[in-house]
Amino acid sequence: MTLPDLTARRRAIDPRLCVCVSAPAGSGKTELLIQRFLALLARVDEPESVVAITFTRKAAAEMRARLVGALEDASLGQAVTSEHGQLTRELANAVISAGAKRGWDLIATPSRLRIQTIDSFCGELTRQMPILSGSGGELRISDDADPLYREAVADFLAQGDCSPGTDMERVLLHLDNNWGSASDLLLRLLKRRDQWQRLLGSAQLDERHRDRLEASIAELVGDEIQQLRTTLAPEMESIQSLLDYRASVLAANGKTADAHGFEPELDSLAGWRALCDALLTGSGGWRKRLTKAEGFPNDSDHAKARKAEMAALLERLQEADSQGQLLASVQALRLLPDAGEDLAHWAVLRSLVALLPRLAAQLLLVFRRRGQVDHAQVALAAVAALGEDESPTELALRLDHRLEHLLVDEFQDTSSGQFELLRRLTRGWADHNEANPQAARTLMLVGDAMQSIYGFREANVGLFIQARDHGIGDLQLVPLELEVNFRSTARIVDWVNTHFDTAFPTADDPQLGAVSYSASIPAIAEGETPGLQIFTGEEGRAGEVSWLCDRLEEGLARREVGSIAVLGRSRNVLRPFLAAMRERGIAYAGRDLDPLAQRMVVGDLLTLCAVLQ
Repeated sequence: MTLPDLTARRRAIDPRLCVCVSAPAGSGKTELLIQRFLALLARVDEPESVVAITFTRKAAAEMRARLVGALEDASLGQAVTSEHGQLTRELANAVISAGAKRGWDLIATPSRLRIQTIDSFCGELTRQMPILSGSGGELRISDDADPLYREAVADFLAQGDCSPGTDMERVLLHLDNNWGSASDLLLRLLKRRDQWQRLLGSAQLDERHRDRLEASIAELVGDEIQQLRTTLAPEMESIQSLLDYRASVLAANGKTADAHGFEPELDSLAGWRALCDALLTGSGGWRKRLTKAEGFPNDSDHAKARKAEMAALLERLQEADSQGQLLASVQALRLLPDAGEDLAHWAVLRSLVALLPRLAAQLLLVFRRRGQVDHAQVALAAVAALGEDESPTELALRLDHRLEHLLVDEFQDTSSGQFELLRRLTRGWADHNEANPQAARTLMLVGDAMQSIYGFREANVGLFIQARDHGIGDLQLVPLELEVNFRSTARIVDWVNTHFDTAFPTADDPQLGAVSYSASIPAIAEGETPGLQIFTGEEGRAGEVSWLCDRLEEGLARREVGSIAVLGRSRNVLRPFLAAMRERGIAYAGRDLDPLAQRMVVGDLLTLCAVLQ
């Protein structure tokens, strides 16, 4: 079988190219990373020159195990049955040959394979430059830093000067002197400080910044209105007539505040919000009921006709909006900010920006007091350890000589701080590659924007789109897309393609983090579709357990099967299966499903130990 995306897969492992690979679920990205890693190892003088970074220890351990396994299978001459397996074998043989010439033994010394988590990599950098990074030494990373944030905010508010005219007073007055709201606001900003701390520093906002901010807001509002104007173009004449009628009715009833005129050719946010109020309810859904309160009375034939026209318009819009894109666009009107209308907001923003560096400094004091840091601080410290572009540190210069190739897995979960780290690590690579095309330094990013799950750690999926389309710094990346799904059958893949295509935005938008859906092509034929087995009656559970164990034994007896997954609704559902698998001698791994402490033999041993004491 020739894969439809075979060209993209071959280019992805080309050791001369810098690539950004979109790899949907089930597309074989781990195998691709291993192949790329092997292809690079065969070209470098030292294996430490190639670094692979992922986001979890489990993923790093899996990649290392599969990489060492590929080398072991090649050294033993194990049989290969698949086409992609044959390619991996060829690349592994090349690494073994190169290692023999250069004195490597990666099978005996797998620690020379640099595969680590992003946090481990950042921690390694900061430990090498503890003073410049501001870390002060060993870092203990907390996965739940909320208590540290709350402590920093409490200390900051307790020590803050709230006298008249101060920045703190201005912020508190804006929040109606609600200390709880102020605490929540500062807490949210601390969690996202990797997005603002490097940019703000000790800067003070002036009128130039205000002009830029207002221009950005105006551009955002204009883009949203233009998109909506284009979508509603076929109905625009009817909409304008009905909204003008609605405004006149509301004005006649004394509701002048709601009686906004509507000029579709203008970017007046107030006028377009009148459209939003006419089409949607207060909760954001399509309006179902039209009354005098909404500007459509029922007290004359003319009024009844206009009301019927509005009802027909709403029906047409809903029928045409099968994917919900129009509804989302109209809802967004309520969230768009007003530019240049309230000077008090600008004053509050200036005060908040002035307070933030002091808040970040307070958090550092808490980190040192508690001996802990969060993930964002590790990334920020690593960036600081590399220095600015104009004055790179000794560490940055040393890395520039040692680090030749970088692979980053799950790049869709990258934060702003981690993105900046990669930019500093790869600065100068574009010029180097232009001068040394046969000894290029390369970057490979692999991810799936549709699977971004680390929002709680400030991951920004828009960075994946930005890197794919515009590169990182001066380093341009070749965008590649994997399409073949090896995990699911054609029926499942086709169903997902049909239904999820309507659940995603129609186009990518890095600013909003909007990601369009990329369809997959199934590699498994329908003939291999799993079957359905139903168990009923009093003996149903026992029959199900016995049937499943039979299937497991049959599957594990096949040479090509490495492992089998058993999914269950809950731990209690799975425990009878685990007991039956133990009785039959079927080896399994089930973390947190079958604790040793609950085994009878362990309980007996603990009892004996207690007696012997």
